[in-house]
Amino acid sequence: MKRAPRSLERRASALAATATIATAACVSADSYVYTAQRFDPAGACLEPYRAVEVVEGPGVAATCEASCLTVGGDVFVTTMCPPLPTVATELASDDAACMAALAALKTTCGEEPGDSADSGAGADGSATADGSALPDLDASGDGDGA
Repeated sequence: MKRAPRSLERRASALAATATIATAACVSADSYVYTAQRFDPAGACLEPYRAVEVVEGPGVAATCEASCLTVGGDVFVTTMCPPLPTVATELASDDAACMAALAALKTTCGEEPGDSADSGAGADGSATADGSALPDLDASGDGDGA
């Protein structure tokens, strides 16, 4: 009779450990690539979307109003919702650099004004069903994605 309580005790202990591990795994795996478009002041245009930083959070949403941030000395425009990358600082919408960047929303560098609206990409740089207009997640520029 002593074995039955120990068996139940072991099962309860194993279930508790499994639940704790499963909960921790779900919480710690929440991260995504935060993307934005760098503003080119010389060309008065926005470069294609690229990775800024991996951000910890529950998921990506590119449904926020366009906003500006700085990374190093560069100004970026994004529609991604917070949390912001730790390497970025948000600019006020009335900041001169932000106003210039927002004015370039319809101009992608290397394209004629307005052409980017016809590229099939969403406001977040996402691709269409045919795979066109994917965001440039490889910030190193070597094209291998690693």
